[in-house]
Amino acid sequence: MTDYIPLLEKIRQDIDKAAVVSFDIFDTLLLRPYVTPEDLFYHMERLENMPYFAMARIEAVKIARKFHPDLEEIPLDCIYDNIGEEFRPMRDKEIELERRVLQTNPEMAAVWQYAKDSGKKIVVVSDMYLPESIIDELLQKSGFGGYDELFLSSAVNKLKATGNLYVHILNKLSVKASDVLHIGDNKQSDYKEAKKHGLRAVLYKQVMRQFLEADKRAGRFLKAASSDWEGGIMISLLAWRWQKKQLGLMEPGDYWTNLGYEYAGPAIYGYMRWLCKTAKEKGIDRLLFVARDGYTLQKVFDAFDSKIQTSYIYAPRLLNLICRLDYSSCNSTFDNCNLSKMQADAIIGYYKKYSPEITAIVNETDFDKINSCDFIAKHKEIFENLAKDNFENYKNYLRKNICDSNYIGIVDTSSYYASAQRLIHDALKMPIHGFYWAISLRDAKCSWIKQNYSEFAGYLIDKNGNNYGITKKWDFMEFLLTSPEYPIVNIRMDGSPVYDSHPSEHERFQRSIYPAIANGALQFARDIKDIFGDMQVYLSANTLVRWIDIFIDHPKAVDRKIMSGVKMSSNIMHSESIFLFRANLSASYIMRHPFKAIMQAKRYTWRTLPETLVICLLEPLRVKTRGIKRVEIYLFPGLARRYFTVSLTPGEFYRYIFAVGRINA
Repeated sequence: MTDYIPLLEKIRQDIDKAAVVSFDIFDTLLLRPYVTPEDLFYHMERLENMPYFAMARIEAVKIARKFHPDLEEIPLDCIYDNIGEEFRPMRDKEIELERRVLQTNPEMAAVWQYAKDSGKKIVVVSDMYLPESIIDELLQKSGFGGYDELFLSSAVNKLKATGNLYVHILNKLSVKASDVLHIGDNKQSDYKEAKKHGLRAVLYKQVMRQFLEADKRAGRFLKAASSDWEGGIMISLLAWRWQKKQLGLMEPGDYWTNLGYEYAGPAIYGYMRWLCKTAKEKGIDRLLFVARDGYTLQKVFDAFDSKIQTSYIYAPRLLNLICRLDYSSCNSTFDNCNLSKMQADAIIGYYKKYSPEITAIVNETDFDKINSCDFIAKHKEIFENLAKDNFENYKNYLRKNICDSNYIGIVDTSSYYASAQRLIHDALKMPIHGFYWAISLRDAKCSWIKQNYSEFAGYLIDKNGNNYGITKKWDFMEFLLTSPEYPIVNIRMDGSPVYDSHPSEHERFQRSIYPAIANGALQFARDIKDIFGDMQVYLSANTLVRWIDIFIDHPKAVDRKIMSGVKMSSNIMHSESIFLFRANLSASYIMRHPFKAIMQAKRYTWRTLPETLVICLLEPLRVKTRGIKRVEIYLFPGLARRYFTVSLTPGEFYRYIFAVGRINA
């Protein structure tokens, strides 16, 4: 931040020497929240539900140029004269969107004010198709009023790009070219042409370009998603926030607030915008945001001014277990048996704390001779009576939260078994619609859902019901979408939660930092609303997965330093935890237990050099074949990222791959 020098500091002497200071408008004085001008057309297409408008709008300019070769600039009215009849009402929509989204460039505002205070003649110059009256209105509204002259290509039919507009300006002002200082962002039209015609010129580096040079991750994102105009809006907001920090117009902020704004904010905003639209389409009149993941989700959703009522409710997996004794039955697979034992252990562990009768029985039982599931079955009546009392208490709590609602939806981040939805369905005995970022319903639970409740929808689920993408480290998403609360173990009669009385160290740490993450995320939503108002701005699930994955794959030094110690709970009771990104294995441990170390290190994305070396040395090559038709060779497949790929498809059924790095790119 100390290396950043504002433009005014660089060109103050140039302004002092000039008699006239000339300013370009778009991407100089005024900023659009889009990466390219065409992105505005794609946004209009989405806003007005007008398929193919963007392409028609772009083509209309080309058609108009063919019919009017005498025009250097094609004015807006002429563009819409050469567009399909169905698209002509979009003219006024385009002007209205420009009015709504254009923002003042604070760096240029300082330059403008210095020039005015210095008594310089100020002119505004632009190659622009919008009418002069609209441009004047936009400048006045943005704080750039009081100029001496406005030279617009659509009004005089001369362009900076051809140099003819500069000739016109010099003739109109009757000044020497060397007395004019022109400031603009286009290298050809604002700099080279200006200097070619004798003006002194300053090439202004666009805010977006400055930001992308400073933030390589954002640059990677845009390079990988060059046609993603929705993602461009997100990056524009990050660029503007970055610029304000460089200019000292806002505090730099702590690491967690910035993480919340840059990553939790877009993820939550995109999900909640989808939720708002989908819930309205389905006629939902109340949404229950499930704690703890629903904490910030609800705050952002409520910022949309929708007519849907919301409540923040508690429905942790543990509560489903102790109220409904809803644990998986063990079958022949190791995973199911392990899950069944973990769930049964959670039920027994809970009632051992709160029921003297269960405590006494547990103390008399040899669990080396009887497993947890059989123990519950053996004492089924006792457990059912205890569960019934808890469930009645929970039913009363829920009824207070739904009021007179008829069609209820619950909101969560992800689920394998929809435990919260099943708990609430059984408690209320009414259809419950589930909304999830991603859901993958498993085995018998999926059958239960199909038989017993209305339906579910997933932000990451396509029209065929398939999850089409999820982040490479879902635990990181859960870290971003949580709350500053300790784990909930029960609900009191008055509806207040009973928190874990002995939270782990990582839970205490998470509680200390999450308010900052939540505040950053909420500010992101507020900033979008300040710019776009009630206009719909969507961030697709694919866009957000790509953005989150770039953070995971390309951590900065500060990320590694601050987040290397972050842990997440690894079981239902929150009694065990694992590192979020790093195994933190010592070199001595790796040397003593290389095979155990490699299994641990493979689970993590951010690895130390010794961890990476042991993975590469113990598995330098992997070959996958399907006869001669498909051959895949992976060098160092245990690496955290894919670094290089060569793919050959000599025929429809033949494919050959050589890659350096992990198998799943």
